[in-house]
Amino acid sequence: MTTQHKIVSTSTAELKSMLDDSAELIEEIRDELAEREAQERELEPFDTLIEEARPKLDEIRGFFALVLNELRDRRK
Repeated sequence: MTTQHKIVSTSTAELKSMLDDSAELIEEIRDELAEREAQERELEPFDTLIEEARPKLDEIRGFFALVLNELRDRRK
């Protein structure tokens, strides 16, 4: 049975019901997409902060490596 035949043989009430269900589903999908996009925009600044923090973390690691080396040398 083709889609066209299925539509033609479906009652008007059923078609309206299907259309209403589809409209509700579309609205739910739009709401979900809007929520995800809002979350994405909210998290965007954190991505930037992480990128900016990486070089500083490398500096901190380097500093503590020097401190540890100094402490090890003093133990000897």
